[in-house]
Amino acid sequence: MKPLRPYERFDTLRQFLEHDKHVLRFYGVWDDTENMFGDVRELVLHYFLADDTIEIKEVTPMNSGRDAVPLFLNRQKLPKYAPVGLYQPGTITSRTVLNVFGGLVGNKGRFILDNCKTGAVHQEFYKDCDLRIGSVINVWGRRIVLCDCDEFTKEYYRTKYGVKDFIPVPYKAPPPPKVEKQIPPYNGFGSEEDSLCSCTGLLPKPPQKDFKKFMEKDRQGLESNILRFLAQFITTDPIDKERKFIISYFLSDDTISVFEPPQRNTGILGGKFLERLRVPKPGQELFKSEMSEYYMAQDLYIGAKVCFHGHVFLVVDADEYSFNYMEKHANEASCAFQSLFGL
Repeated sequence: MKPLRPYERFDTLRQFLEHDKHVLRFYGVWDDTENMFGDVRELVLHYFLADDTIEIKEVTPMNSGRDAVPLFLNRQKLPKYAPVGLYQPGTITSRTVLNVFGGLVGNKGRFILDNCKTGAVHQEFYKDCDLRIGSVINVWGRRIVLCDCDEFTKEYYRTKYGVKDFIPVPYKAPPPPKVEKQIPPYNGFGSEEDSLCSCTGLLPKPPQKDFKKFMEKDRQGLESNILRFLAQFITTDPIDKERKFIISYFLSDDTISVFEPPQRNTGILGGKFLERLRVPKPGQELFKSEMSEYYMAQDLYIGAKVCFHGHVFLVVDADEYSFNYMEKHANEASCAFQSLFGL
């Protein structure tokens, strides 16, 4: 007679089909500061509902000096109590085999499975019910504190176990105070942008210009995109009071040039009075870390008083092109538009 062999049936297929690709994610920390050169290390724990296995990944911050290890713990069933030593081969097994008749294998031996699992080592593994925010789990002798979880995990525990308290445990250190970047002061050579570019790298690069503005406001056919104003000195000197100047503002790069038309029998030679450049507003410190404030198109209108390097001018008139431009772009030159039309 053939004896009945009491096979055990492990119904793992149903659990796999119901919870395949369902993973619980917890965020935790391992405080290793008690050891030499140890620190607090952030971990991410994944619990696979399909087969009750756990894997742990370490979050390696930048410039930490640690190698980027793929996994802190390979995917496996995690026992609650770490063994003292290593088990012998065959000690931990799901089934126990009994030799009931015969000798060696292949010599007409008879074997059955022990349903009582006599002599087997029973281990208690972590389940989903053991994982909570704030709980401490033992990962082969390392105490890991679970501090937070994702939304899927919260919904899973809320549905299955009725858990409603998901207050995270603060585990991240506060960010270090932000150190403000100190820009060296202007050295006096070239423009302020050139001085700033010489401090951003070992190989100085020329400052980048606003190419889009240059293409939109550069000379295009009959459109010169240059605003010209007539100005005169604000002074008590009777000779300088009669001098006339033409202030040209270039919209493509916000530069200003001043030209003095020659006048007969004045004793003053006309010509270029100010080279084309960006003119800073008066009352600013020269050698400082902050960028200076320069004259813009909104600062030039009829009746405006401007100071170019110590010379104070009064704008008294403008050409026809400037009038048309300021009328079309009233939002850019609001003061000029209001002055022209008395608004």
